[in-house]
Amino acid sequence: MVAPDQTTVYSLTAHNRFGLEKTGKITLRVLRVAFTASADTIKQEGDAVTLEWSAENATGVSIEPTSEIPAPGPSGKAVVHPTSGTTYRLVATNDQYKAT
Repeated sequence: MVAPDQTTVYSLTAHNRFGLEKTGKITLRVLRVAFTASADTIKQEGDAVTLEWSAENATGVSIEPTSEIPAPGPSGKAVVHPTSGTTYRLVATNDQYKAT
């Protein structure tokens, strides 16, 4: 198992008994995700909080609950108005990984 911390190309070359070779390559595109809020707690329900995120190498991003940010891009900012007990969760994906 490999777990690179940056986008990495791996290659494998195999030789058969006749001396013929075949090489295959794969590029692992590592997801780098950052997700912050302008406040850890709110004074009262409905107070404005700014969420900011970036998801490098992501082909899809969602933020739950989706009602306040229905179609986020790979990076952005949004003002939300949480109630008590609201937890925001960012999910970033590409063709190889899923990060939450």
